[in-house]
Amino acid sequence: MPHGAIPPEVRSQPVTAGGLAPGETVPNFRLVDHTGRAHELYYEVKRKVIVLIFTEPGDPSALRTARAVRRLRDAFPAADVAVWQIGSGQRIDRSLLAAAQATYALEDVPALHDGAQLVAMELGAAASGETFVLDAGAWTLAYRGPLTDADPANPLDQPRRAYAEEAVTARLARTAIATPRVADRAGAWPLDLPPAPGIDYATQIAPIIQKRCVECHAPGGIAPRRVHELRRRVESSGQSPPSPARTEDAAVGCGCAVR
Repeated sequence: MPHGAIPPEVRSQPVTAGGLAPGETVPNFRLVDHTGRAHELYYEVKRKVIVLIFTEPGDPSALRTARAVRRLRDAFPAADVAVWQIGSGQRIDRSLLAAAQATYALEDVPALHDGAQLVAMELGAAASGETFVLDAGAWTLAYRGPLTDADPANPLDQPRRAYAEEAVTARLARTAIATPRVADRAGAWPLDLPPAPGIDYATQIAPIIQKRCVECHAPGGIAPRRVHELRRRVESSGQSPPSPARTEDAAVGCGCAVR
């Protein structure tokens, strides 16, 4: 592809109002959990279903959510279904996630730290307990909505339906989910996310990447990261790391810092 053309990875992608909808592709991500272990979504190719549950430690319904997470984890073989919690609040760190997992007896459930809030923003997550069920391998969203039907405004209300569990059961059987999108109910505890940035990727970021990054961050280029990976790093930190050149006698840094 000539350098004058913007590759598909750099062009602005369609964004669904309110985040991803069932049937859409979930982008890859790599996050570190409360124990320091890294988890990358697209590495989970041996699983059949991935469940992502956004949680906020300050949620008054955190205990009820923890019970539902344990039930979901115990309902399916770990070899088939991965259950990950994601903490995306601005005031959350790994020590807080570790304390919460210990408090609610969920030490064996990875609580991933979305410190830059990129995963929450890309998926459109906005409330504690919001759950995303993915078909592994295809990486498409199968279900999005509350973990259960419990009233989020009443911590004492007990669930009658386990939406996420029903969705996982259907996808393991490769049958359609009756209601793949369930709206969050009024009173759901909001995630502590920053306001949306006033930056337009297509007009402000893509031209910079095209000018300074595409030549190296492309197949055969000196940088190992592809453009879509670079985009994620640029958005989260504003800088691309040095990359060794693929030559026998020299190591040349990639000069695409975009601060």
